[in-house]
Amino acid sequence: MFDVADSKFPRAEVDTWLYQPGVPTTATLTAAPLFDVVDAARTDFVAGKRAAADLDAKSWITQQWLHFLNELPVDLSAARLAELDASYQLSQTKNAEIAMRWFLAGIRAGYEPIREPMRAHLIGIGRRKLMMPLWAELAKTTEGKRWAKEVYAVARPGYHPIAQASVDAALK
Repeated sequence: MFDVADSKFPRAEVDTWLYQPGVPTTATLTAAPLFDVVDAARTDFVAGKRAAADLDAKSWITQQWLHFLNELPVDLSAARLAELDASYQLSQTKNAEIAMRWFLAGIRAGYEPIREPMRAHLIGIGRRKLMMPLWAELAKTTEGKRWAKEVYAVARPGYHPIAQASVDAALK
């Protein structure tokens, strides 16, 4: 058991780390130059200052793509997604983590070309983490929910009962 009395740190600092929300002001923050590049590229792309092909993202690793996609604005247009897709073939990615985030952005933007690859993803993937955000987002609109129910009729038999219950609830 940890005893604060035996610690080399002042009690107030230990209390801040253990019992206060957020990161303490005494924390040393690490530099993240690979994410800084992504943040700058996304900011410029969203603002229309940079074309998708000019993002130099072909060399990005999975975590950089996830960071980029996770922070895209929810109101990004289908045209901008089409530009990304044409440059990086995101609709065809075999990386399920990237695919889920890409499809989520596509659903929000009404980007129709994701439908068939997303269908394959939803039928072939069983991890709730990689499908539930998509089912939930699809269920937000009448058209999305209709399409989701068609896909789910095919996908459901291959799902674990826990996943079935989750999707059943999302698409009720």
